[in-house]
Amino acid sequence: MVQRYIPRPALELSMGTVFPSGSVRIYFDVPICSHITPEFAADSSFARPTLMYITGGSNIIVENLYFKNAPNVFHSVVGSATNVVYRGLRLAAVATSTATPKNTDGFDVGASYVTISNTTIENQDDCIAFKPGANYVTATDITCSGSHGLSVGSLGKSNNDVVSNIYVSRAKMINSSKATGIKLYDGTSGHGVATVKNVTFDHITVQNCDYAAQIQSCYGSTTTCVPSAHTLTDIYWTNISGTT
Repeated sequence: MVQRYIPRPALELSMGTVFPSGSVRIYFDVPICSHITPEFAADSSFARPTLMYITGGSNIIVENLYFKNAPNVFHSVVGSATNVVYRGLRLAAVATSTATPKNTDGFDVGASYVTISNTTIENQDDCIAFKPGANYVTATDITCSGSHGLSVGSLGKSNNDVVSNIYVSRAKMINSSKATGIKLYDGTSGHGVATVKNVTFDHITVQNCDYAAQIQSCYGSTTTCVPSAHTLTDIYWTNISGTT
């Protein structure tokens, strides 16, 4: 049976607190209310929920929705969830002050058989992050603006992580720190080993990004980078165009 999470087409979901004036105060901008201070911009321990979190089930469809100002990650799908489809979505996390909308990943995918299509993301963290356990994930017809890009990882922080069978096609990357990439922790004691295999970035259009493609083998390192035993096989970048 297909589970359909579609209250109505083009529904706008706005995470935040509505004050009497009707304005929306967002989590990463200002205090949520008088008894919850300081805000995340000043205190990174401030707890913020993921907007939509899927940890199990199958044949799930999320479509034709507008998600606005998630306090943390917009969509996370992990664990035993399979055959999950996201399509026709718009995601936007935009600060109204100098605060950065940190950790507002559009999608964190750590499950099998996930499809993302015809979706626009405006944020200031990963557009789509292919997390440990991501397997047979397809993302097509994606537009990302202001993000950290389409990222495999980060991987190998404390466990032996595997990401495999990822296919991204027809993505437009605008004003991103990188358009596409792989993030790996180094070989410091306590870190794990990452395995990345069969990943394709195809027909990626780059517009004013710092990098079109980037592999970070020392992600998170602040001192000397220690060699690792990570393995990357069958990684392809094809039909990349535009300017950095």
